[in-house]
Amino acid sequence: MTPENAEDTIIAQNPALELPEGDNQTKFAFKTKRNIRNMIIEVNPQIARQLLQNILKLEWMICNFDDYVSINR
Repeated sequence: MTPENAEDTIIAQNPALELPEGDNQTKFAFKTKRNIRNMIIEVNPQIARQLLQNILKLEWMICNFDDYVSINR
């Protein structure tokens, strides 16, 4: 999955969440040293609260959703 098609995939594979189209903006994706892939998606606060209480299905995986905070030094 690429950042370009992330919003369409999230909405299509998670119909129970009833996410509005256009409110999700994928910022970037990266891998950790342990080869874990992360994708940063910007959503409004109501959607974030809803996602924190549920699991997210992406392609063939069930993913966790968590807050991401980037602090510049």
